Amino acid sequence: MAMWLSRILDQPVFDAQGERLGRCVDILVAETEKALPPLRAVAIAEDRGGVRIVPAEEIAWLSPSVILKAKQPSEYTPRGDELYLRRQVLDRQIVDTEGRRLVRVNDLQISKPNGRYCLAGVDVS
Repeated sequence: MAMWLSRILDQPVFDAQGERLGRCVDILVAETEKALPPLRAVAIAEDRGGVRIVPAEEIAWLSPSVILKAKQPSEYTPRGDELYLRRQVLDRQIVDTEGRRLVRVNDLQISKPNGRYCLAGVDVS
C-alpha cells in the first residue's frame, strides 16, 4: 500500500499503548542512490516540547497517523547522510534526469515493499 508524505506530516504519533507522543514533522531517508531509498527515521514534535527522532524500525503503522512498536521508542541520532523529506525535498525544485529539466516536488510517495518502508516515488504534477 502506498501513501503520500503530505498525508503523514503533522499527523499524530502514538506509542504502542496508544498514548500520543506528538506529531510527525519530517521523515528521514538514506541511501538515496538506491531505487527505493529506505526510511531511516521519523522526526516527532513532542507534545511536551522539543523534537525527537525515532528509528524507522520502531514504526508499526504509517498513514495517516504514525503508530510506534514500543511504549518507550529508542532515539535515533542522525549520521549526516540522511535526507529530510519535508525540509530538503518537498516543494523544492529538483532535476528530472530523464527529461533534463527542473520540476517541483509536490508530494512524495512512501510504500512498504518487502516489509520495510521506503521512498517509492515523486509527484511532480
